[in-house]
Amino acid sequence: MKLVYLDTNLFVSLIKSNDKYYNSIQIIISQNHLSFVTSITTLIELSSVLSREYNNLNLNLLFSELEIERKDTPSTRIILFLIDYLITKTKCTIISEPQIELLDFFQQKIMINPSNKIAILVASKIQLRTLDLIHYANSVHYNHVNLEKIDYILSGDKNFISNGRSGTRNMTFITPEKFIELECK
Repeated sequence: MKLVYLDTNLFVSLIKSNDKYYNSIQIIISQNHLSFVTSITTLIELSSVLSREYNNLNLNLLFSELEIERKDTPSTRIILFLIDYLITKTKCTIISEPQIELLDFFQQKIMINPSNKIAILVASKIQLRTLDLIHYANSVHYNHVNLEKIDYILSGDKNFISNGRSGTRNMTFITPEKFIELECK
């Protein structure tokens, strides 16, 4: 079984039928030999994106299928429902980190979650945008503490893919198109 980290943009693609990756993500999540993970960072991003883009998303069909009344402005409950729907649809496991570690600066000693510590320590090496760096650090930490390893970081964000590839060798950063070529039968 291959383990795939899903970036936020692919969850959004699932509910945007005109999105470039809509068909690709449908194919990918239907594969039985794959399992998916994502992080709390993705949940935060989804909450933000869905709240801002709510009126630009064609959710009428989804709402009618789920027998939910669509409102003009999204409530927190609707946003949480949409996130739950996306996580459930992808059968995605959420990476969480209940523990904290010490990060020793020069004069400051800070208690921090392990993924954020990794992000701070590798930022100068990998040169990713902030949220992409946190996604990467979540994946690195997951691989460090779990027996199963993330094989792929899957994203439609070309910047994340190219900069991620140049900064690491232990995970494959890949676009949905390339991923389908390699892993989908």
